[in-house]
Amino acid sequence: MDAGSSSNILKAIFKLILGGDETASEFAVLNLFSRIHTRSEGLVIGQLPLNLTNLDKLNYSDCTTIKSPAEAIKMLLTAICPFMLDLPLSIESLQTTSFASKKNYSTNKLE
Repeated sequence: MDAGSSSNILKAIFKLILGGDETASEFAVLNLFSRIHTRSEGLVIGQLPLNLTNLDKLNYSDCTTIKSPAEAIKMLLTAICPFMLDLPLSIESLQTTSFASKKNYSTNKLE
């Protein structure tokens, strides 16, 4: 499968998740492909800083397993990015979690 067909498939899936919004789905796919900046020891290190608004207005009442667009996006990203990490954004987690990596000089790796 080439990058063009993968991109089209992902755009179609994002379009379904985002209620038919073609522009948002295009940005989501482009952002997903463009943010991988390092590959280290089999891990792909990158980020997906995309701000999608008004997702609460989408209707997922017919679906029995997925209750929100955020949950559907999380499931999709987990399926295509096996090393994705979901970070809860609560006040407590933001105050106690360190978001910068620290180098362990004895093992010569980032922690």
